[in-house]
Amino acid sequence: MRYKILNVFNGANLTPDQRKNRTRMLLISFMIILAILVAGRFLVNAYGDYADNLQNDIEINTLKYNSLVRLVSEAEKYKNEHLALNRFRNDFLNAKLIQGATPALAEAQLQNIINTMAEESNLNLLTMNMLPRTQANGVTHLKIGITGRGEIEAIQNFLYKASVHEKFIFVDQMEVRILNHRERRFFNFNAQLVAWTKL
Repeated sequence: MRYKILNVFNGANLTPDQRKNRTRMLLISFMIILAILVAGRFLVNAYGDYADNLQNDIEINTLKYNSLVRLVSEAEKYKNEHLALNRFRNDFLNAKLIQGATPALAEAQLQNIINTMAEESNLNLLTMNMLPRTQANGVTHLKIGITGRGEIEAIQNFLYKASVHEKFIFVDQMEVRILNHRERRFFNFNAQLVAWTKL
């Protein structure tokens, strides 16, 4: 009996067609198992790549989140610094701008400043005329045209006082001409000066 069972498993009692079919089924079974193993390996590798990419995304988003948390926690600090800088800017500009309740008062103050600088520089002012105002960058530009006469040192002193004055005063145009070619002591001085005010 045992011999018969072994013969059945060994194919001893099988016909040639049965043996052929048996071999074909074994090959098909082997190919199916191999395909399953290959597919399983591919799925394992794909899952591993997906898991790595997911982990990288998690780490990147965690860094972004931590950065946003730090920014939010320091928002009050940055807000206070911004307010302090704005106050400093406004105080600085207010100190440098010509102050006046109306444009006419601001222009009168500018004329007083020009007169004072000319007197301190020994520059003889002949005429002084306000020119049309312009607006730019939130401030009003006051423009004044002057003509004067004096020695070259007086003109230099006047220009220096304008450049270092506590208010913003800029020389927009300037012309210096010799008054008398035989005596090069006195010069005619024409200039346009600009100051800022906030109206």
